[in-house]
Amino acid sequence: MVVCELSWQKLSDRFFHSDVKENIWNYKTRTPGRARHLIVTVEQLFKSREGHLPCLALLLRNQHFQRLLVRVTVDEAHNIYTTGLPRYGLDAFRPAWGRLDELRAILPSAINWTFLSATFPPHVQTLIEKKLLRTGYEYIHITSNRPNTIYATHEVVESIEHLSNYECFLTKPFDLQRQPHVLIFVDKKELACQISIYLDACLPKEYQNQGIITHYHSLMSQEFLETAHFSFTESDRKCRIMVATSGQSTVSYQMALMISGCKIIDDY
Repeated sequence: MVVCELSWQKLSDRFFHSDVKENIWNYKTRTPGRARHLIVTVEQLFKSREGHLPCLALLLRNQHFQRLLVRVTVDEAHNIYTTGLPRYGLDAFRPAWGRLDELRAILPSAINWTFLSATFPPHVQTLIEKKLLRTGYEYIHITSNRPNTIYATHEVVESIEHLSNYECFLTKPFDLQRQPHVLIFVDKKELACQISIYLDACLPKEYQNQGIITHYHSLMSQEFLETAHFSFTESDRKCRIMVATSGQSTVSYQMALMISGCKIIDDY
């Protein structure tokens, strides 16, 4: 993900790129729109495989628009190495990541660039330094340890698809008042459903099928996802355990941050 920050002040603080004319730039009057932050994927910055330049890629090559750009923030910047370059005889999975140095070369040198990641081993950091950083850059390293966070591991039986492995997240004997709020991430939609159904069946009969345990993935209807969201986040929330796919992890993790009472986040 790349965030481009623009220099004018308008009502909108953040904007997900969709409508260039209304929200970002008016080509006829050469005036800015409402947005100050453009949150985009790297593929929006370069020519597509079909040979077309996306609207934002054209704008970033417009000198009038470039004067408004003050900062570019690149999140998950380790992708420059891991998915942006050919490796092991294979083509780059997302080659646009490996071309950010081309973008930096055409933008004004006064623009500030920030690269963020929780995964900067020495070889990845060295590559980014050579491709994108200038001499004298500031390096900020903050520990991932937090006073309110405890990291724990749980040894699984056979495989993570063995459903009994997830019983550890239920209080025994079950007590709804003592049951912590738990967010579980898995890779497969089918597994998310299976875990949810299995754990619900482990509850005493009077608590089964009451929404205490639910699943959350992209194939569910919007109505279901909204219901599950509020059931897990509202102050009088009934849902205690949510099983979500990794693809929904950004949304789900934001849920956990919204909940002061969320005690356990599990990522298999």
